[in-house]
Amino acid sequence: PDPNRNTDKDRNTDKNQKTDRKQKTDKKQKPDSKRASNKKQAASRAPKEKGVESRKLAVEVLLKVDREGAYSNIALKKALDASKLSSRDRAFVTCLVQGVTRNRDYLDHLIASVSDRSADKLAPVLLNTLRLGIFQLEFLKDLPPRAVVSTCTSVARNCGHDGLARYTTAALNRHLKKKGEQSENSPEAKFLAGAKEPPPETAEALALRYSMPGWIVERWLSFYGLEETRALLEHSQSEPAIAVRVNETAMTPEGLLDLFQRQGVKARRSKLVEAVLIIESGTGKHGGLDRLPGYEEGLFSVQDEAAALAALALAPAPGQVVVDLCAAPGGKTLHLSELMEGTGRIFAVDRNETRLELLKENRRRLGLSNIEIVCGDGLTFSLPERAHADRAHADQAPADQTPADKAPADQVPADKAPADQELPDKKLADKKLADRVLVDAPCSGTGVLNRRPDLRYRRRPEDIESLTDLQLGLLCNASRLLKPGGVLVYVTCSVEPEENQKVLEKFLQEDQDFRLDDLSPFLPAVLAEKQADALKSGQVQLLPSTMGLSGFYIARLVRS
Repeated sequence: PDPNRNTDKDRNTDKNQKTDRKQKTDKKQKPDSKRASNKKQAASRAPKEKGVESRKLAVEVLLKVDREGAYSNIALKKALDASKLSSRDRAFVTCLVQGVTRNRDYLDHLIASVSDRSADKLAPVLLNTLRLGIFQLEFLKDLPPRAVVSTCTSVARNCGHDGLARYTTAALNRHLKKKGEQSENSPEAKFLAGAKEPPPETAEALALRYSMPGWIVERWLSFYGLEETRALLEHSQSEPAIAVRVNETAMTPEGLLDLFQRQGVKARRSKLVEAVLIIESGTGKHGGLDRLPGYEEGLFSVQDEAAALAALALAPAPGQVVVDLCAAPGGKTLHLSELMEGTGRIFAVDRNETRLELLKENRRRLGLSNIEIVCGDGLTFSLPERAHADRAHADQAPADQTPADKAPADQVPADKAPADQELPDKKLADKKLADRVLVDAPCSGTGVLNRRPDLRYRRRPEDIESLTDLQLGLLCNASRLLKPGGVLVYVTCSVEPEENQKVLEKFLQEDQDFRLDDLSPFLPAVLAEKQADALKSGQVQLLPSTMGLSGFYIARLVRS
């Protein structure tokens, strides 16, 4: 027989040996195989489909807001800074987070109509994924519906599990079907087709349509009527304009506009404030406002058009002593410094040490040396003895004051301050009192709900009363700081009369030394044409119907 040919017995022996080797190999490789399997499953859950990663990040930000009570703008910035998304995807995430936040109540209403339970009964991951999907289907008309459903399904799977993914698919498809069936029968469609009655405009209907708490809508209707209320609601849902104010100590508006255009940033001059530019496009190319050409060189600051009017109303002169009682994060303080051409002294007071760090950074960036930062309470702040004395070395950094627990003797902590402070001796007026005081008071923020969309859900009716007490207290302390003939400007980003006209009325009743002063000479002529009577009276409430501005209140007073 052939010695190379195996017998049946040999073949069986070989087979058994191979089986034993395979089993031993399997045992050795089992842990590695398990790890490989886990990696494979994780890879299958990782965002691969185009658009999933950006939507997943948006859901994570929304979850942080819901679960931890984080402010959407802060949570969004942290998430974007930590991400590796492109500039275009970063802009898309911002659009999603802000859009969902602005329309949250309306989206939850739509979710309840296609779900077997109310929005508050859904798992947070599922709820925010559905909010994201329905927001895109309702408001981002350029996105293909199938792509929206597909990417949101993937987000639900990646953030949760397959069960949430299936639920998401079913709910979004039901919404699409229902939307198609109802579009022709909606009150708006019937009205446009010739029906006599317009859609209902009750407070309840407006609150739902614009995701605004009913108590706010009812207040606006009582103060402003239906037409202005609708304008306020539309403004609260709009994308805020991106505005920057030119640092005119370093660059002209024309020069910055030319620099932007050469770098592919499309911008235009503001029709209201000469030093303000409105950026229309091109920020995505550079990756954010703080990466625009000229930012690090201190050529501009980010500031809303209406907010830029505050420093103009105060109109400080070079060499004066100015107090900004609620300074952080510092946009108005920086503007005051620029108007004073870096001379004189500005005491920037605020209790929030973290927000004051932003002012410190911007002071450095813009090269402004006349701002002295004080971490203290605006209700009790007092000027140092020689406030009008020039610093020995103007080119040195200002000597900032420390927080209240380490404050110098003349800066008394809020919890140890007397209930009232007497006005200093008039002989010391030129040495210890300010020429100008700005009170940019903490407020409800109802004039800037488009910039801070989650603020509407945080406010309560009782907040108005507590805020007015604080606002009046700040005005009273400001009056103690001001020399005879000095100017006090009071501003808020609120549209609530209790925080504005009524606070001022009460202050003037308590302090007879102040009178309202005509604003017309200090604010842009184009505004004077539209608000002539209000400006002459010394106080003006700006609304979105006023050149599309944010809600903003300004009052100018002079001490006799």
